[in-house]
Amino acid sequence: MLDYEKRINESEECENEKDSSKVDKGLVATALLALALVGVTVKDYFTTKKLRSEQKHNKEFQEALRKHQAIINELKSEKERREYADRLWEKIRANSEE
Repeated sequence: MLDYEKRINESEECENEKDSSKVDKGLVATALLALALVGVTVKDYFTTKKLRSEQKHNKEFQEALRKHQAIINELKSEKERREYADRLWEKIRANSEE
């Protein structure tokens, strides 16, 4: 009988170890999933922040273009328009090179 009871106890211990191993794997998988979720959330935050910044920059650029186009349209002669447009183009080139 003792051998039988020992075998049953060993079998139960083995099953407990397997269950413990399954729990450990589940915890690791949950931790990895949580870490991945945090990574995706952080990436999304910075991507959204960058897009908002670019949209703001584009709006400011479009507004500046509208203002300069209005100035060009108000200039009387073609020569004045061309000179203003050339000066503006040189300023834009100088700023883009910086």
